[in-house]
Amino acid sequence: MKKQQLFMVLIALTLLGASCSKKKKKTTPANTPGQTQADKNKACNCPKFTVCATKQRVKNIRDRCTPWQKSHFGTTEVHRKDIYLGTFNPQYIRKYLRNDGTLACRETDLNGDGLPDIFYFFDKSGLNILEIQQDFDYDGIIDLARIFQGGLIKKELYNTDGNENTWEVVKIFVNGTLSQISASVLNPFSKDHPSCPSYNYWEYFDIGTRQLRTVSYDNDCDGKPDIVMSAKGTTGHLPLRHEELLTYKKMSEQNAKEKVESHGKKSRKTKSRSGKSQSSKKPSSSKNGKSGINGKNK
Repeated sequence: MKKQQLFMVLIALTLLGASCSKKKKKTTPANTPGQTQADKNKACNCPKFTVCATKQRVKNIRDRCTPWQKSHFGTTEVHRKDIYLGTFNPQYIRKYLRNDGTLACRETDLNGDGLPDIFYFFDKSGLNILEIQQDFDYDGIIDLARIFQGGLIKKELYNTDGNENTWEVVKIFVNGTLSQISASVLNPFSKDHPSCPSYNYWEYFDIGTRQLRTVSYDNDCDGKPDIVMSAKGTTGHLPLRHEELLTYKKMSEQNAKEKVESHGKKSRKTKSRSGKSQSSKKPSSSKNGKSGINGKNK
């Protein structure tokens, strides 16, 4: 009798479990008609994406990957893939993949406000970084852009006025070594043009020693450095138009030429002076009035 009762209890528990499992299957998001994607995400414990940034920053945020791809490779075919690092107000990594599966761009939320702060742009292989853009103060505007070539830093662009169409400071690198800095500054040497619409200040570095070599100012906003100060404090003029190719090499060639010319002038002056002094000397005479060796008494 006891065995029969125990058997009936086991059968009842089995039937109850089967009934519960059927009910659970009917209530899953995939099988419930009329359920929205938000309900499905909630049921699947997907990240609840909440933006805590200011309205101005939200306004400044825009798609950066697509236009960058178009300007560099002529294509806008990218597909977004999000990787969330949390379930509420998540820090995330967002990837953009090309049709061939290579990585085009990657952006990351660093402070957890739900908006991207740093952007990486890759070459056609998806392995090498060509450019990094970063928003340091979390206002949605790029403050620094780094451009790479062959795995080495080529250029750094700094934005200090909030306008991404202009860069107030540009650093040029040669083989990864700082060569030149161009900047828009208040010029202490010019009363008529204390500031210029373009760069009016340059620093040039010795690539070998990595030491500052010269500092230049443009006094009249014509794009040419008018005052050039060496690291030793000497001041001169350099009538060369500023370009990105105007690096230490060109300046050293110019200075070498000036040194040769200066040395030639000095040598010519020395020769002329020595000629004059020799011609002005009188021949030495002995007591008997005869000069030279023959004037000596026998």
